[in-house]
Amino acid sequence: ELLLRYIEQIFNFLMMTWNGIDRSEIIVRSMIGLIGDLAEAFQNGQIKQWFVADFVHAALKEGRINRNLPN
Repeated sequence: ELLLRYIEQIFNFLMMTWNGIDRSEIIVRSMIGLIGDLAEAFQNGQIKQWFVADFVHAALKEGRINRNLPN
C-alpha cells in the first residue's frame, strides 16, 4: 500500500523512458518486468487504469514481437 501513492510518478517515469531517445532493448525489457511486477503486486485491480496507457501497450507489443530482447 505504501507504493500505491507513487504509482502515478512511476508510470510517468515509465512513459518518459519509453518516449526517450536512448531507449534500448534492455530498457524495454526492464520496463516490461516492472509493469509485470506492478500487476502482480496490485492483483486486486487498484491500478488497472494505468495499464491501459498507449505506451504500456506499445512496450508489451514490442516485447512480444522482438524475441531478441535480452532476458
